[in-house]
Amino acid sequence: MRSNSFQLAVVLAFVFGFAIFSFGQEKSNSIDCKSYRFPTDNDYKRAKVGGTEAQGGVFFYLKKFVEQCPDSPSIQQAKQHFAISLEERAETSLYIAKFYLKQYEEKQTGLKGAWARLREVIEKYPQFSKLDEALFLLIKANLYLDRLEGKNYEENLVESAKKTYKRLLAEFPFSPYICEANKLFQPTQNK
Repeated sequence: MRSNSFQLAVVLAFVFGFAIFSFGQEKSNSIDCKSYRFPTDNDYKRAKVGGTEAQGGVFFYLKKFVEQCPDSPSIQQAKQHFAISLEERAETSLYIAKFYLKQYEEKQTGLKGAWARLREVIEKYPQFSKLDEALFLLIKANLYLDRLEGKNYEENLVESAKKTYKRLLAEFPFSPYICEANKLFQPTQNK
C-alpha cells in the first residue's frame, strides 16, 4: 500500500511540476528550444503523457516542441518521446474500443463507442503498431452495426467494412487478422 502512495505522490509531483513549467510556456505560445529538459523514461511512463492542450500535457508540449524547434539539439529525443506518446494514446483508445466491443458481444451495449474509438485510432494514428488489429476490429464493428442499425446509418457499413478489409490486405498482407476477417465475410458472401 505504501508503494502505491509513493508512486501516486511521484506522479502528482511530476504532473504539477510540469503543469507549472508549461503554464509559463503557454503565455508566450512559444517554446524555449534550448532550456527544455525532457522527462525521463520513468517520468514519461508514470505520467502517461495525457492531458489536454489547455492543461499543458506532455503530449501537447512535445508536439509544440517538434513543430517549433526543428533545429534544436534535442529534436531527435523529442521526436522519439512524441512517437512514444502517440503510440501510448493509440494503445489507450484501442483498449477502450476493445472493451466496448466486448460489452456489445456480451451485453448488446457499447457498439457505437467501439466504432467511434476504432475510427479515431485509424484516422489519428496511422503509424500505430497495432493498426492491423484496429482495422480488423473496425471491420467487425461495421458488420455488427450493419446488422443492428441497417439502413439507418449514414454510410453503407458493409461497403465500409469491405473497403477496410481491402486496406488491411494491402497494408498488412501477412497480418494474422486477415484469416479472422475472411471468416467475418463468409456468411455475407452466401447471400
